[in-house]
Amino acid sequence: MKRITLLLLIALICVASAHARKSKTLNKVLVLKANRTGGANGSGVAWNPDKQLYYAGITGNTYFPLFAFNTDGKIVSDELVETMFDVRGLWFNTNSRTLQTNGYKDYGLGEYKLDENGIPESVKKLKQPSFQPNEQCVGAYDSGTNTIYYYDYNSTRIVKQALAGDSSSIELHLGVKKKKKIKQHQNTTERKYYNENTCIVVTGGNPQVGLLNIKEKQLELYDLQSGLLKKRLKLPIDAPVESSLNFGYSNGIYWLFDKKKREWKGYQ
Repeated sequence: MKRITLLLLIALICVASAHARKSKTLNKVLVLKANRTGGANGSGVAWNPDKQLYYAGITGNTYFPLFAFNTDGKIVSDELVETMFDVRGLWFNTNSRTLQTNGYKDYGLGEYKLDENGIPESVKKLKQPSFQPNEQCVGAYDSGTNTIYYYDYNSTRIVKQALAGDSSSIELHLGVKKKKKIKQHQNTTERKYYNENTCIVVTGGNPQVGLLNIKEKQLELYDLQSGLLKKRLKLPIDAPVESSLNFGYSNGIYWLFDKKKREWKGYQ
């Protein structure tokens, strides 16, 4: 009897250990607070490794504020800096060493000119067409493949835009870890529980795309080959989650915009 109990205990420990490796609870590590009004929704957050700066803007209009923050979360840009582009996604392209964005609807892709201190001073529209699947899509950039990723809520597909070429897509299987557990119409039922126009991409040797599950209050990382769920990252109970926009990733930090406090909260 004791031997059976011991074996059961070991089995439970192994299961718990395996679960822990596949899920993790994130902690708040940094806050970027806006100090100006205008607009209600936060863009993505970009990280400039050359100047050691974070950038974040308010979506919805060209004259809404755009901020540059240092690593302590202090604003280092002045009050005159605006988005100059109806931004949605925001990222630093480490291949071209430029701050870039995708915009609302048919705005396309934009690129900022930075001054010697890394502060945005103007923006130009890029020639590459934007293959974003809907007007509110928030682009997420992967430097390793020089690719922008968009989430298409209606088809639950990730659209991949190679900046050096055309686009392609892959279907995500929401909440599914194993291919044999994929059910017909499952995505149609589950998609309402996810931020509907924002994805992130966690870069590395094998980049993964992430979605924000607003029902379970967690981030979910998916394999870009199979579309299957690889990892869950639990958020603190007080983390602000929205059904649209207000979500991003940069410099190893997951960002959520608190609309009431007008601040980007970073979790790691």
